[in-house]
Amino acid sequence: MNFFPLIWRLAIAWAALLGSHAHASSLTLRQECGFGFVLCGPEFSLVQNGPAANYQNDENGNPIFSLAYIDDHFVMTALMPNVVASTGGTPYGLDIYRGDIPLVPRQDCVDCSNTSLAFLPWFTFPQDPGSPLLVPIPSVPEPTTPLLVLFGLAIVLRARSAVFRGTR
Repeated sequence: MNFFPLIWRLAIAWAALLGSHAHASSLTLRQECGFGFVLCGPEFSLVQNGPAANYQNDENGNPIFSLAYIDDHFVMTALMPNVVASTGGTPYGLDIYRGDIPLVPRQDCVDCSNTSLAFLPWFTFPQDPGSPLLVPIPSVPEPTTPLLVLFGLAIVLRARSAVFRGTR
């Protein structure tokens, strides 16, 4: 019995277990309105563990919410008591996109495998000061370099052994 293919299979499986995950280095947030997810307000760019952005102002110009991207979580914190979540009106919300790849808005969705990570409708916004709304940002699994090298070597050695078998 030839153990060489078995060793390669085990090595590739081991390397796959060590696969890394790519985290979004930034997020893009858009205020979108209606059931068509049309851009109707500000657009924000948040860097992971970077400065927070203020969102929505009251009648005196004071910010109502703080937006941040902290340790793979989008964090929306109420800065003052508010009734944003309980008021009626035009449906709107914040759509969260990865900031490091091209943006595909929901209204342009063809097969709906777009870059939107989550949509936060206005009625989910926090109302009490200091109360955060946390949204985990999923990481994207990616093969590691050792895994790619092993796959390449397996292909080369497989082709090489086929050539040697053909010349005997």
